[in-house]
Order: sequence, then C-alpha cells, then structure tokens
Amino acid sequence: MDSLHNKMICLLLFLVGTLMLAGGVYGWTSLARFSKTSIRTTGVINTIRSERKYRFRKMRIRREMRISYRTEKYGSLYVSKKCYLPFRSEGDSLEVLYDSSNPYDVRIPGDERCIWTVMLATGVLCVAGGWLMRKSHRRLE
Repeated sequence: MDSLHNKMICLLLFLVGTLMLAGGVYGWTSLARFSKTSIRTTGVINTIRSERKYRFRKMRIRREMRISYRTEKYGSLYVSKKCYLPFRSEGDSLEVLYDSSNPYDVRIPGDERCIWTVMLATGVLCVAGGWLMRKSHRRLE
C-alpha cells in the first residue's frame, strides 16, 4: 500500500510539474511574440484602487491600477489593469507594451515575467521532487 501511495505521489508531482512547466513556457513565448510586434513605452501608475469582496466564504482583495502611457499616434491614453504584485504604488513608472493597431491592448511585461518565472520554478521543483522521490524509492526496493 505504501509503495502504491509513493508511486501516486510521484506521478502527481510529475503531472503538476509538467503542466506548470508548459504554462510557464507558453507564457514566456506569448510575451516574446507580443513584444516583437508591439511598441514599448513607459507608463505611470495614476491610481491604485483596492476593493474587498466576500466571495466563496473568504474575504478577497482585488487591486486595480490605472496606468497612463503615451502613444505616438493617439497621445496620452489610460488603461486599467489588475495589480498582481503587492509592492506597486501610485506614481511608479513601469514598462508597457501596446499594439499599434489597438493601443488599448496593453501588457505589463514586468508583472508577466514574475508570474511565468514562478510557474517555471514551481514546475522544475515539482518534477525534480518527483524524480528524487522515485529515485530514492527505487533504491529501497
């Protein structure tokens, strides 16, 4: 029974690690493709709004930031994005990528790099943990 339990944990670690690695690689390649066709500019966070909601038996805090950025064709534009990183504050400048044909199609590469890197690191740790667990389990057999 214990052997079957360990095999299931190893399989689960490999599966979760592979999915996390695939998600991280997809995110990085998506960001790289978008950065090739988009225009890079600097944006400034004008306001950060925090909202507390009671959902699914827990208190959830949703942070949204309003970013102003300058485009060549349309002048100064504003966009609202979710704030995933807790250390952002009003007045901070950040890198913004926008599509030239649709300037409201905005991506914040700094935030996305953090998300995709965490996914890749978690995937590597899960796969390595499953491999080490399986390797040590084979030695005991």
